[in-house]
Amino acid sequence: MRTEILEKITNKSGREEIKRELYQGHELFKISNMYNEMDLIKSITNVISSIISLSGLEEQIQIYHRKNLLMFIATVFGLVGAVVLKFPRDQWLILVCVAGFFLAMFGTIMVDANSPFSGFTNSYIIPKDLDQKSGFSFKRMWNYREDACYITPKLDRSTNNLELLFQNKDHQVSKTIYIGKLFTSDGYINTDQIFEIVTKMIVELYDKSNEKKKK
Repeated sequence: MRTEILEKITNKSGREEIKRELYQGHELFKISNMYNEMDLIKSITNVISSIISLSGLEEQIQIYHRKNLLMFIATVFGLVGAVVLKFPRDQWLILVCVAGFFLAMFGTIMVDANSPFSGFTNSYIIPKDLDQKSGFSFKRMWNYREDACYITPKLDRSTNNLELLFQNKDHQVSKTIYIGKLFTSDGYINTDQIFEIVTKMIVELYDKSNEKKKK
């Protein structure tokens, strides 16, 4: 059975409400350069992120928790080495702080390299219980959610076709569409078109996962 969230994006009144809010936020936004691949992908990704938020889906942000923690550790090493310790009296401790700083910063690179995210990938999860309140959990804050879904837009320059890839650990669905259909001739974002595609793919991916659980 579908969750309340999926009912919202399949119900006509719920869809219209989301589209109105989406329209207010993005319809007046115009792409500065229609020939810049990064601008195109970034604008589409921003709209997808808004659809996720307005639909009540939760964005997975563990990658930011990991990087923020490592940058905090690097900052502590830097402050201790530069302010607290004195050279030459504490030269070995300063060396440890320098090594700790660079190891922590290297860790942020490794977080990016080993994360399920790539480029402009969005992620989302479907809340199991909207009213459930849970306390702080370091494990939940640090670990990537097993039920997370990832949305990656890929633009083929040779054909100007955009592939939207939706996937989780078990399934994936994709949709290829001509990039021109997502923008008006003046460069404004066609939020209605993006909304229709994204919500349909979210439901399709969820239904595939749900069918497997029933077997």
